[in-house]
Amino acid sequence: MFHLGLVSPSRYAYEPKPGSTESKETELALELFYKTFESSSAGTFAARAVARSLQGKWNIDRKITSHIASYPSGTLSGTAKFLPRFPTRDDGPCDLEYLYLEEGDFAADTGLTFTAKRRYVI
Repeated sequence: MFHLGLVSPSRYAYEPKPGSTESKETELALELFYKTFESSSAGTFAARAVARSLQGKWNIDRKITSHIASYPSGTLSGTAKFLPRFPTRDDGPCDLEYLYLEEGDFAADTGLTFTAKRRYVI
């Protein structure tokens, strides 16, 4: 019999017996593969693909306009890093988080300059 579909070692397991550990592992591996393809056609894969494409180190140059009188407006020049990491909580809804690290020199419109840092978990 000729089968079309995903080419994966799991599809060609060595004669797994029904109910065996190998059979269960094969079924689980194929289920995960098919869920991945289903999510790409449903659009749920897009957010992870975009985040993956942003991964790495970037140069940044941006104007910051403050709407709070006690916080200065100015320009930030430096780097930003977008990095994947394991989730903070094991029992959380996500299987992956991203860490955003920003560091650079901030030059306020008032002439004041200092090193600025930001960190976010996404």
